[in-house]
Amino acid sequence: MNHMSSDIEMYSQEDLETIRDNFVKEIEAGISGKASSLQCIRNPLPSQSVVADGAVFQVITIGGSHMKKALMKKVGNKAEILSREESSVPIFSDQEVFFSFIQANLDPNVNNLVINLAQALEPVMRNNLLDGKMIHATKEHLFDGLLGKVVGEELENYLKEKHQRKIRISVGNDQVILVLAGLADHSWENLIAGIVGTGVDFGICSDQSTIINLESGGFSKFTPTETGIIIDKESEKPGQFIFEKEVSGRYLICHYNLLVTNSQCTTTEELSQIADEGQSDNSPIAQKLFERSASLIAAQLAGIFQYKKQPNLVCAMEGSVFWHGWHYQDMVKDYLQKLAVPAESIKFVDIQDNSLHGAARLII
Repeated sequence: MNHMSSDIEMYSQEDLETIRDNFVKEIEAGISGKASSLQCIRNPLPSQSVVADGAVFQVITIGGSHMKKALMKKVGNKAEILSREESSVPIFSDQEVFFSFIQANLDPNVNNLVINLAQALEPVMRNNLLDGKMIHATKEHLFDGLLGKVVGEELENYLKEKHQRKIRISVGNDQVILVLAGLADHSWENLIAGIVGTGVDFGICSDQSTIINLESGGFSKFTPTETGIIIDKESEKPGQFIFEKEVSGRYLICHYNLLVTNSQCTTTEELSQIADEGQSDNSPIAQKLFERSASLIAAQLAGIFQYKKQPNLVCAMEGSVFWHGWHYQDMVKDYLQKLAVPAESIKFVDIQDNSLHGAARLII
């Protein structure tokens, strides 16, 4: 890719305040059912357990680029992890690729499976199981043949017909499951959850039994950068998830490769190393990209803080960019204060194994 400019476009204080205020308006519109770039998907929580005490079940967590799978056992109102594995995931071009991947990773002895899926899902309750209709695909996955269908139900039918497996499957969006993990120790009024990694999203609770997935990566009431416009045009889904294409790990490396001649950076870990070197001529570019992303994430967080009207919030945060990106967490905190959020008013927590324990709460 061609070198474009060594001057990185940054958002001014006024820009960020406008983005914050627009984000509040979009949350209010989305939750009240009015037109909004935020989908504000309401997820009702199951009212009772569907597995017996002592039962062993499986959780499979699928993010933008990684998969975790674990065998878990219900013990009272909690779940123990018995074993776990991690691996990368392919691009899910269609339903068959996705279903075959799940089948290949499904334990032969379980009767209950929970899938934690980092995709936009419209919640569907089936026999007290949360399931999800695939609204659209994100993070460059396509899921052809599965869009508009109820994921768990379709997968149950596939496993029964193709592999003679009768199994109950619950499916939850990764943002919803992160909120569930946070609810184990925090009240719904004060809890928010955020993902800043391969993708980007935030979630809140509207009451003690309903989680709102904002789908904040789709926020569009801001002006994208020059490189962001190019990335959007060249993406699988032009015009969609404009905000995510400015801030998330999958796209930060694309911005960098556009700005630096002959760069072939492939991971945010590599981008962090470039930023950290300080010796390279390109370090300032990497540093500014992380800072710009952090400033935009802070604008959304400041908007949530204004919307919630609580003096103190706990944010269960997940994602490699937030926790491991170059000075990322500190820059988010700095920008929050610039955006009228008092210091320490948002406490960030990293919940161990949240993607597994949160998913388990869907059936235990």
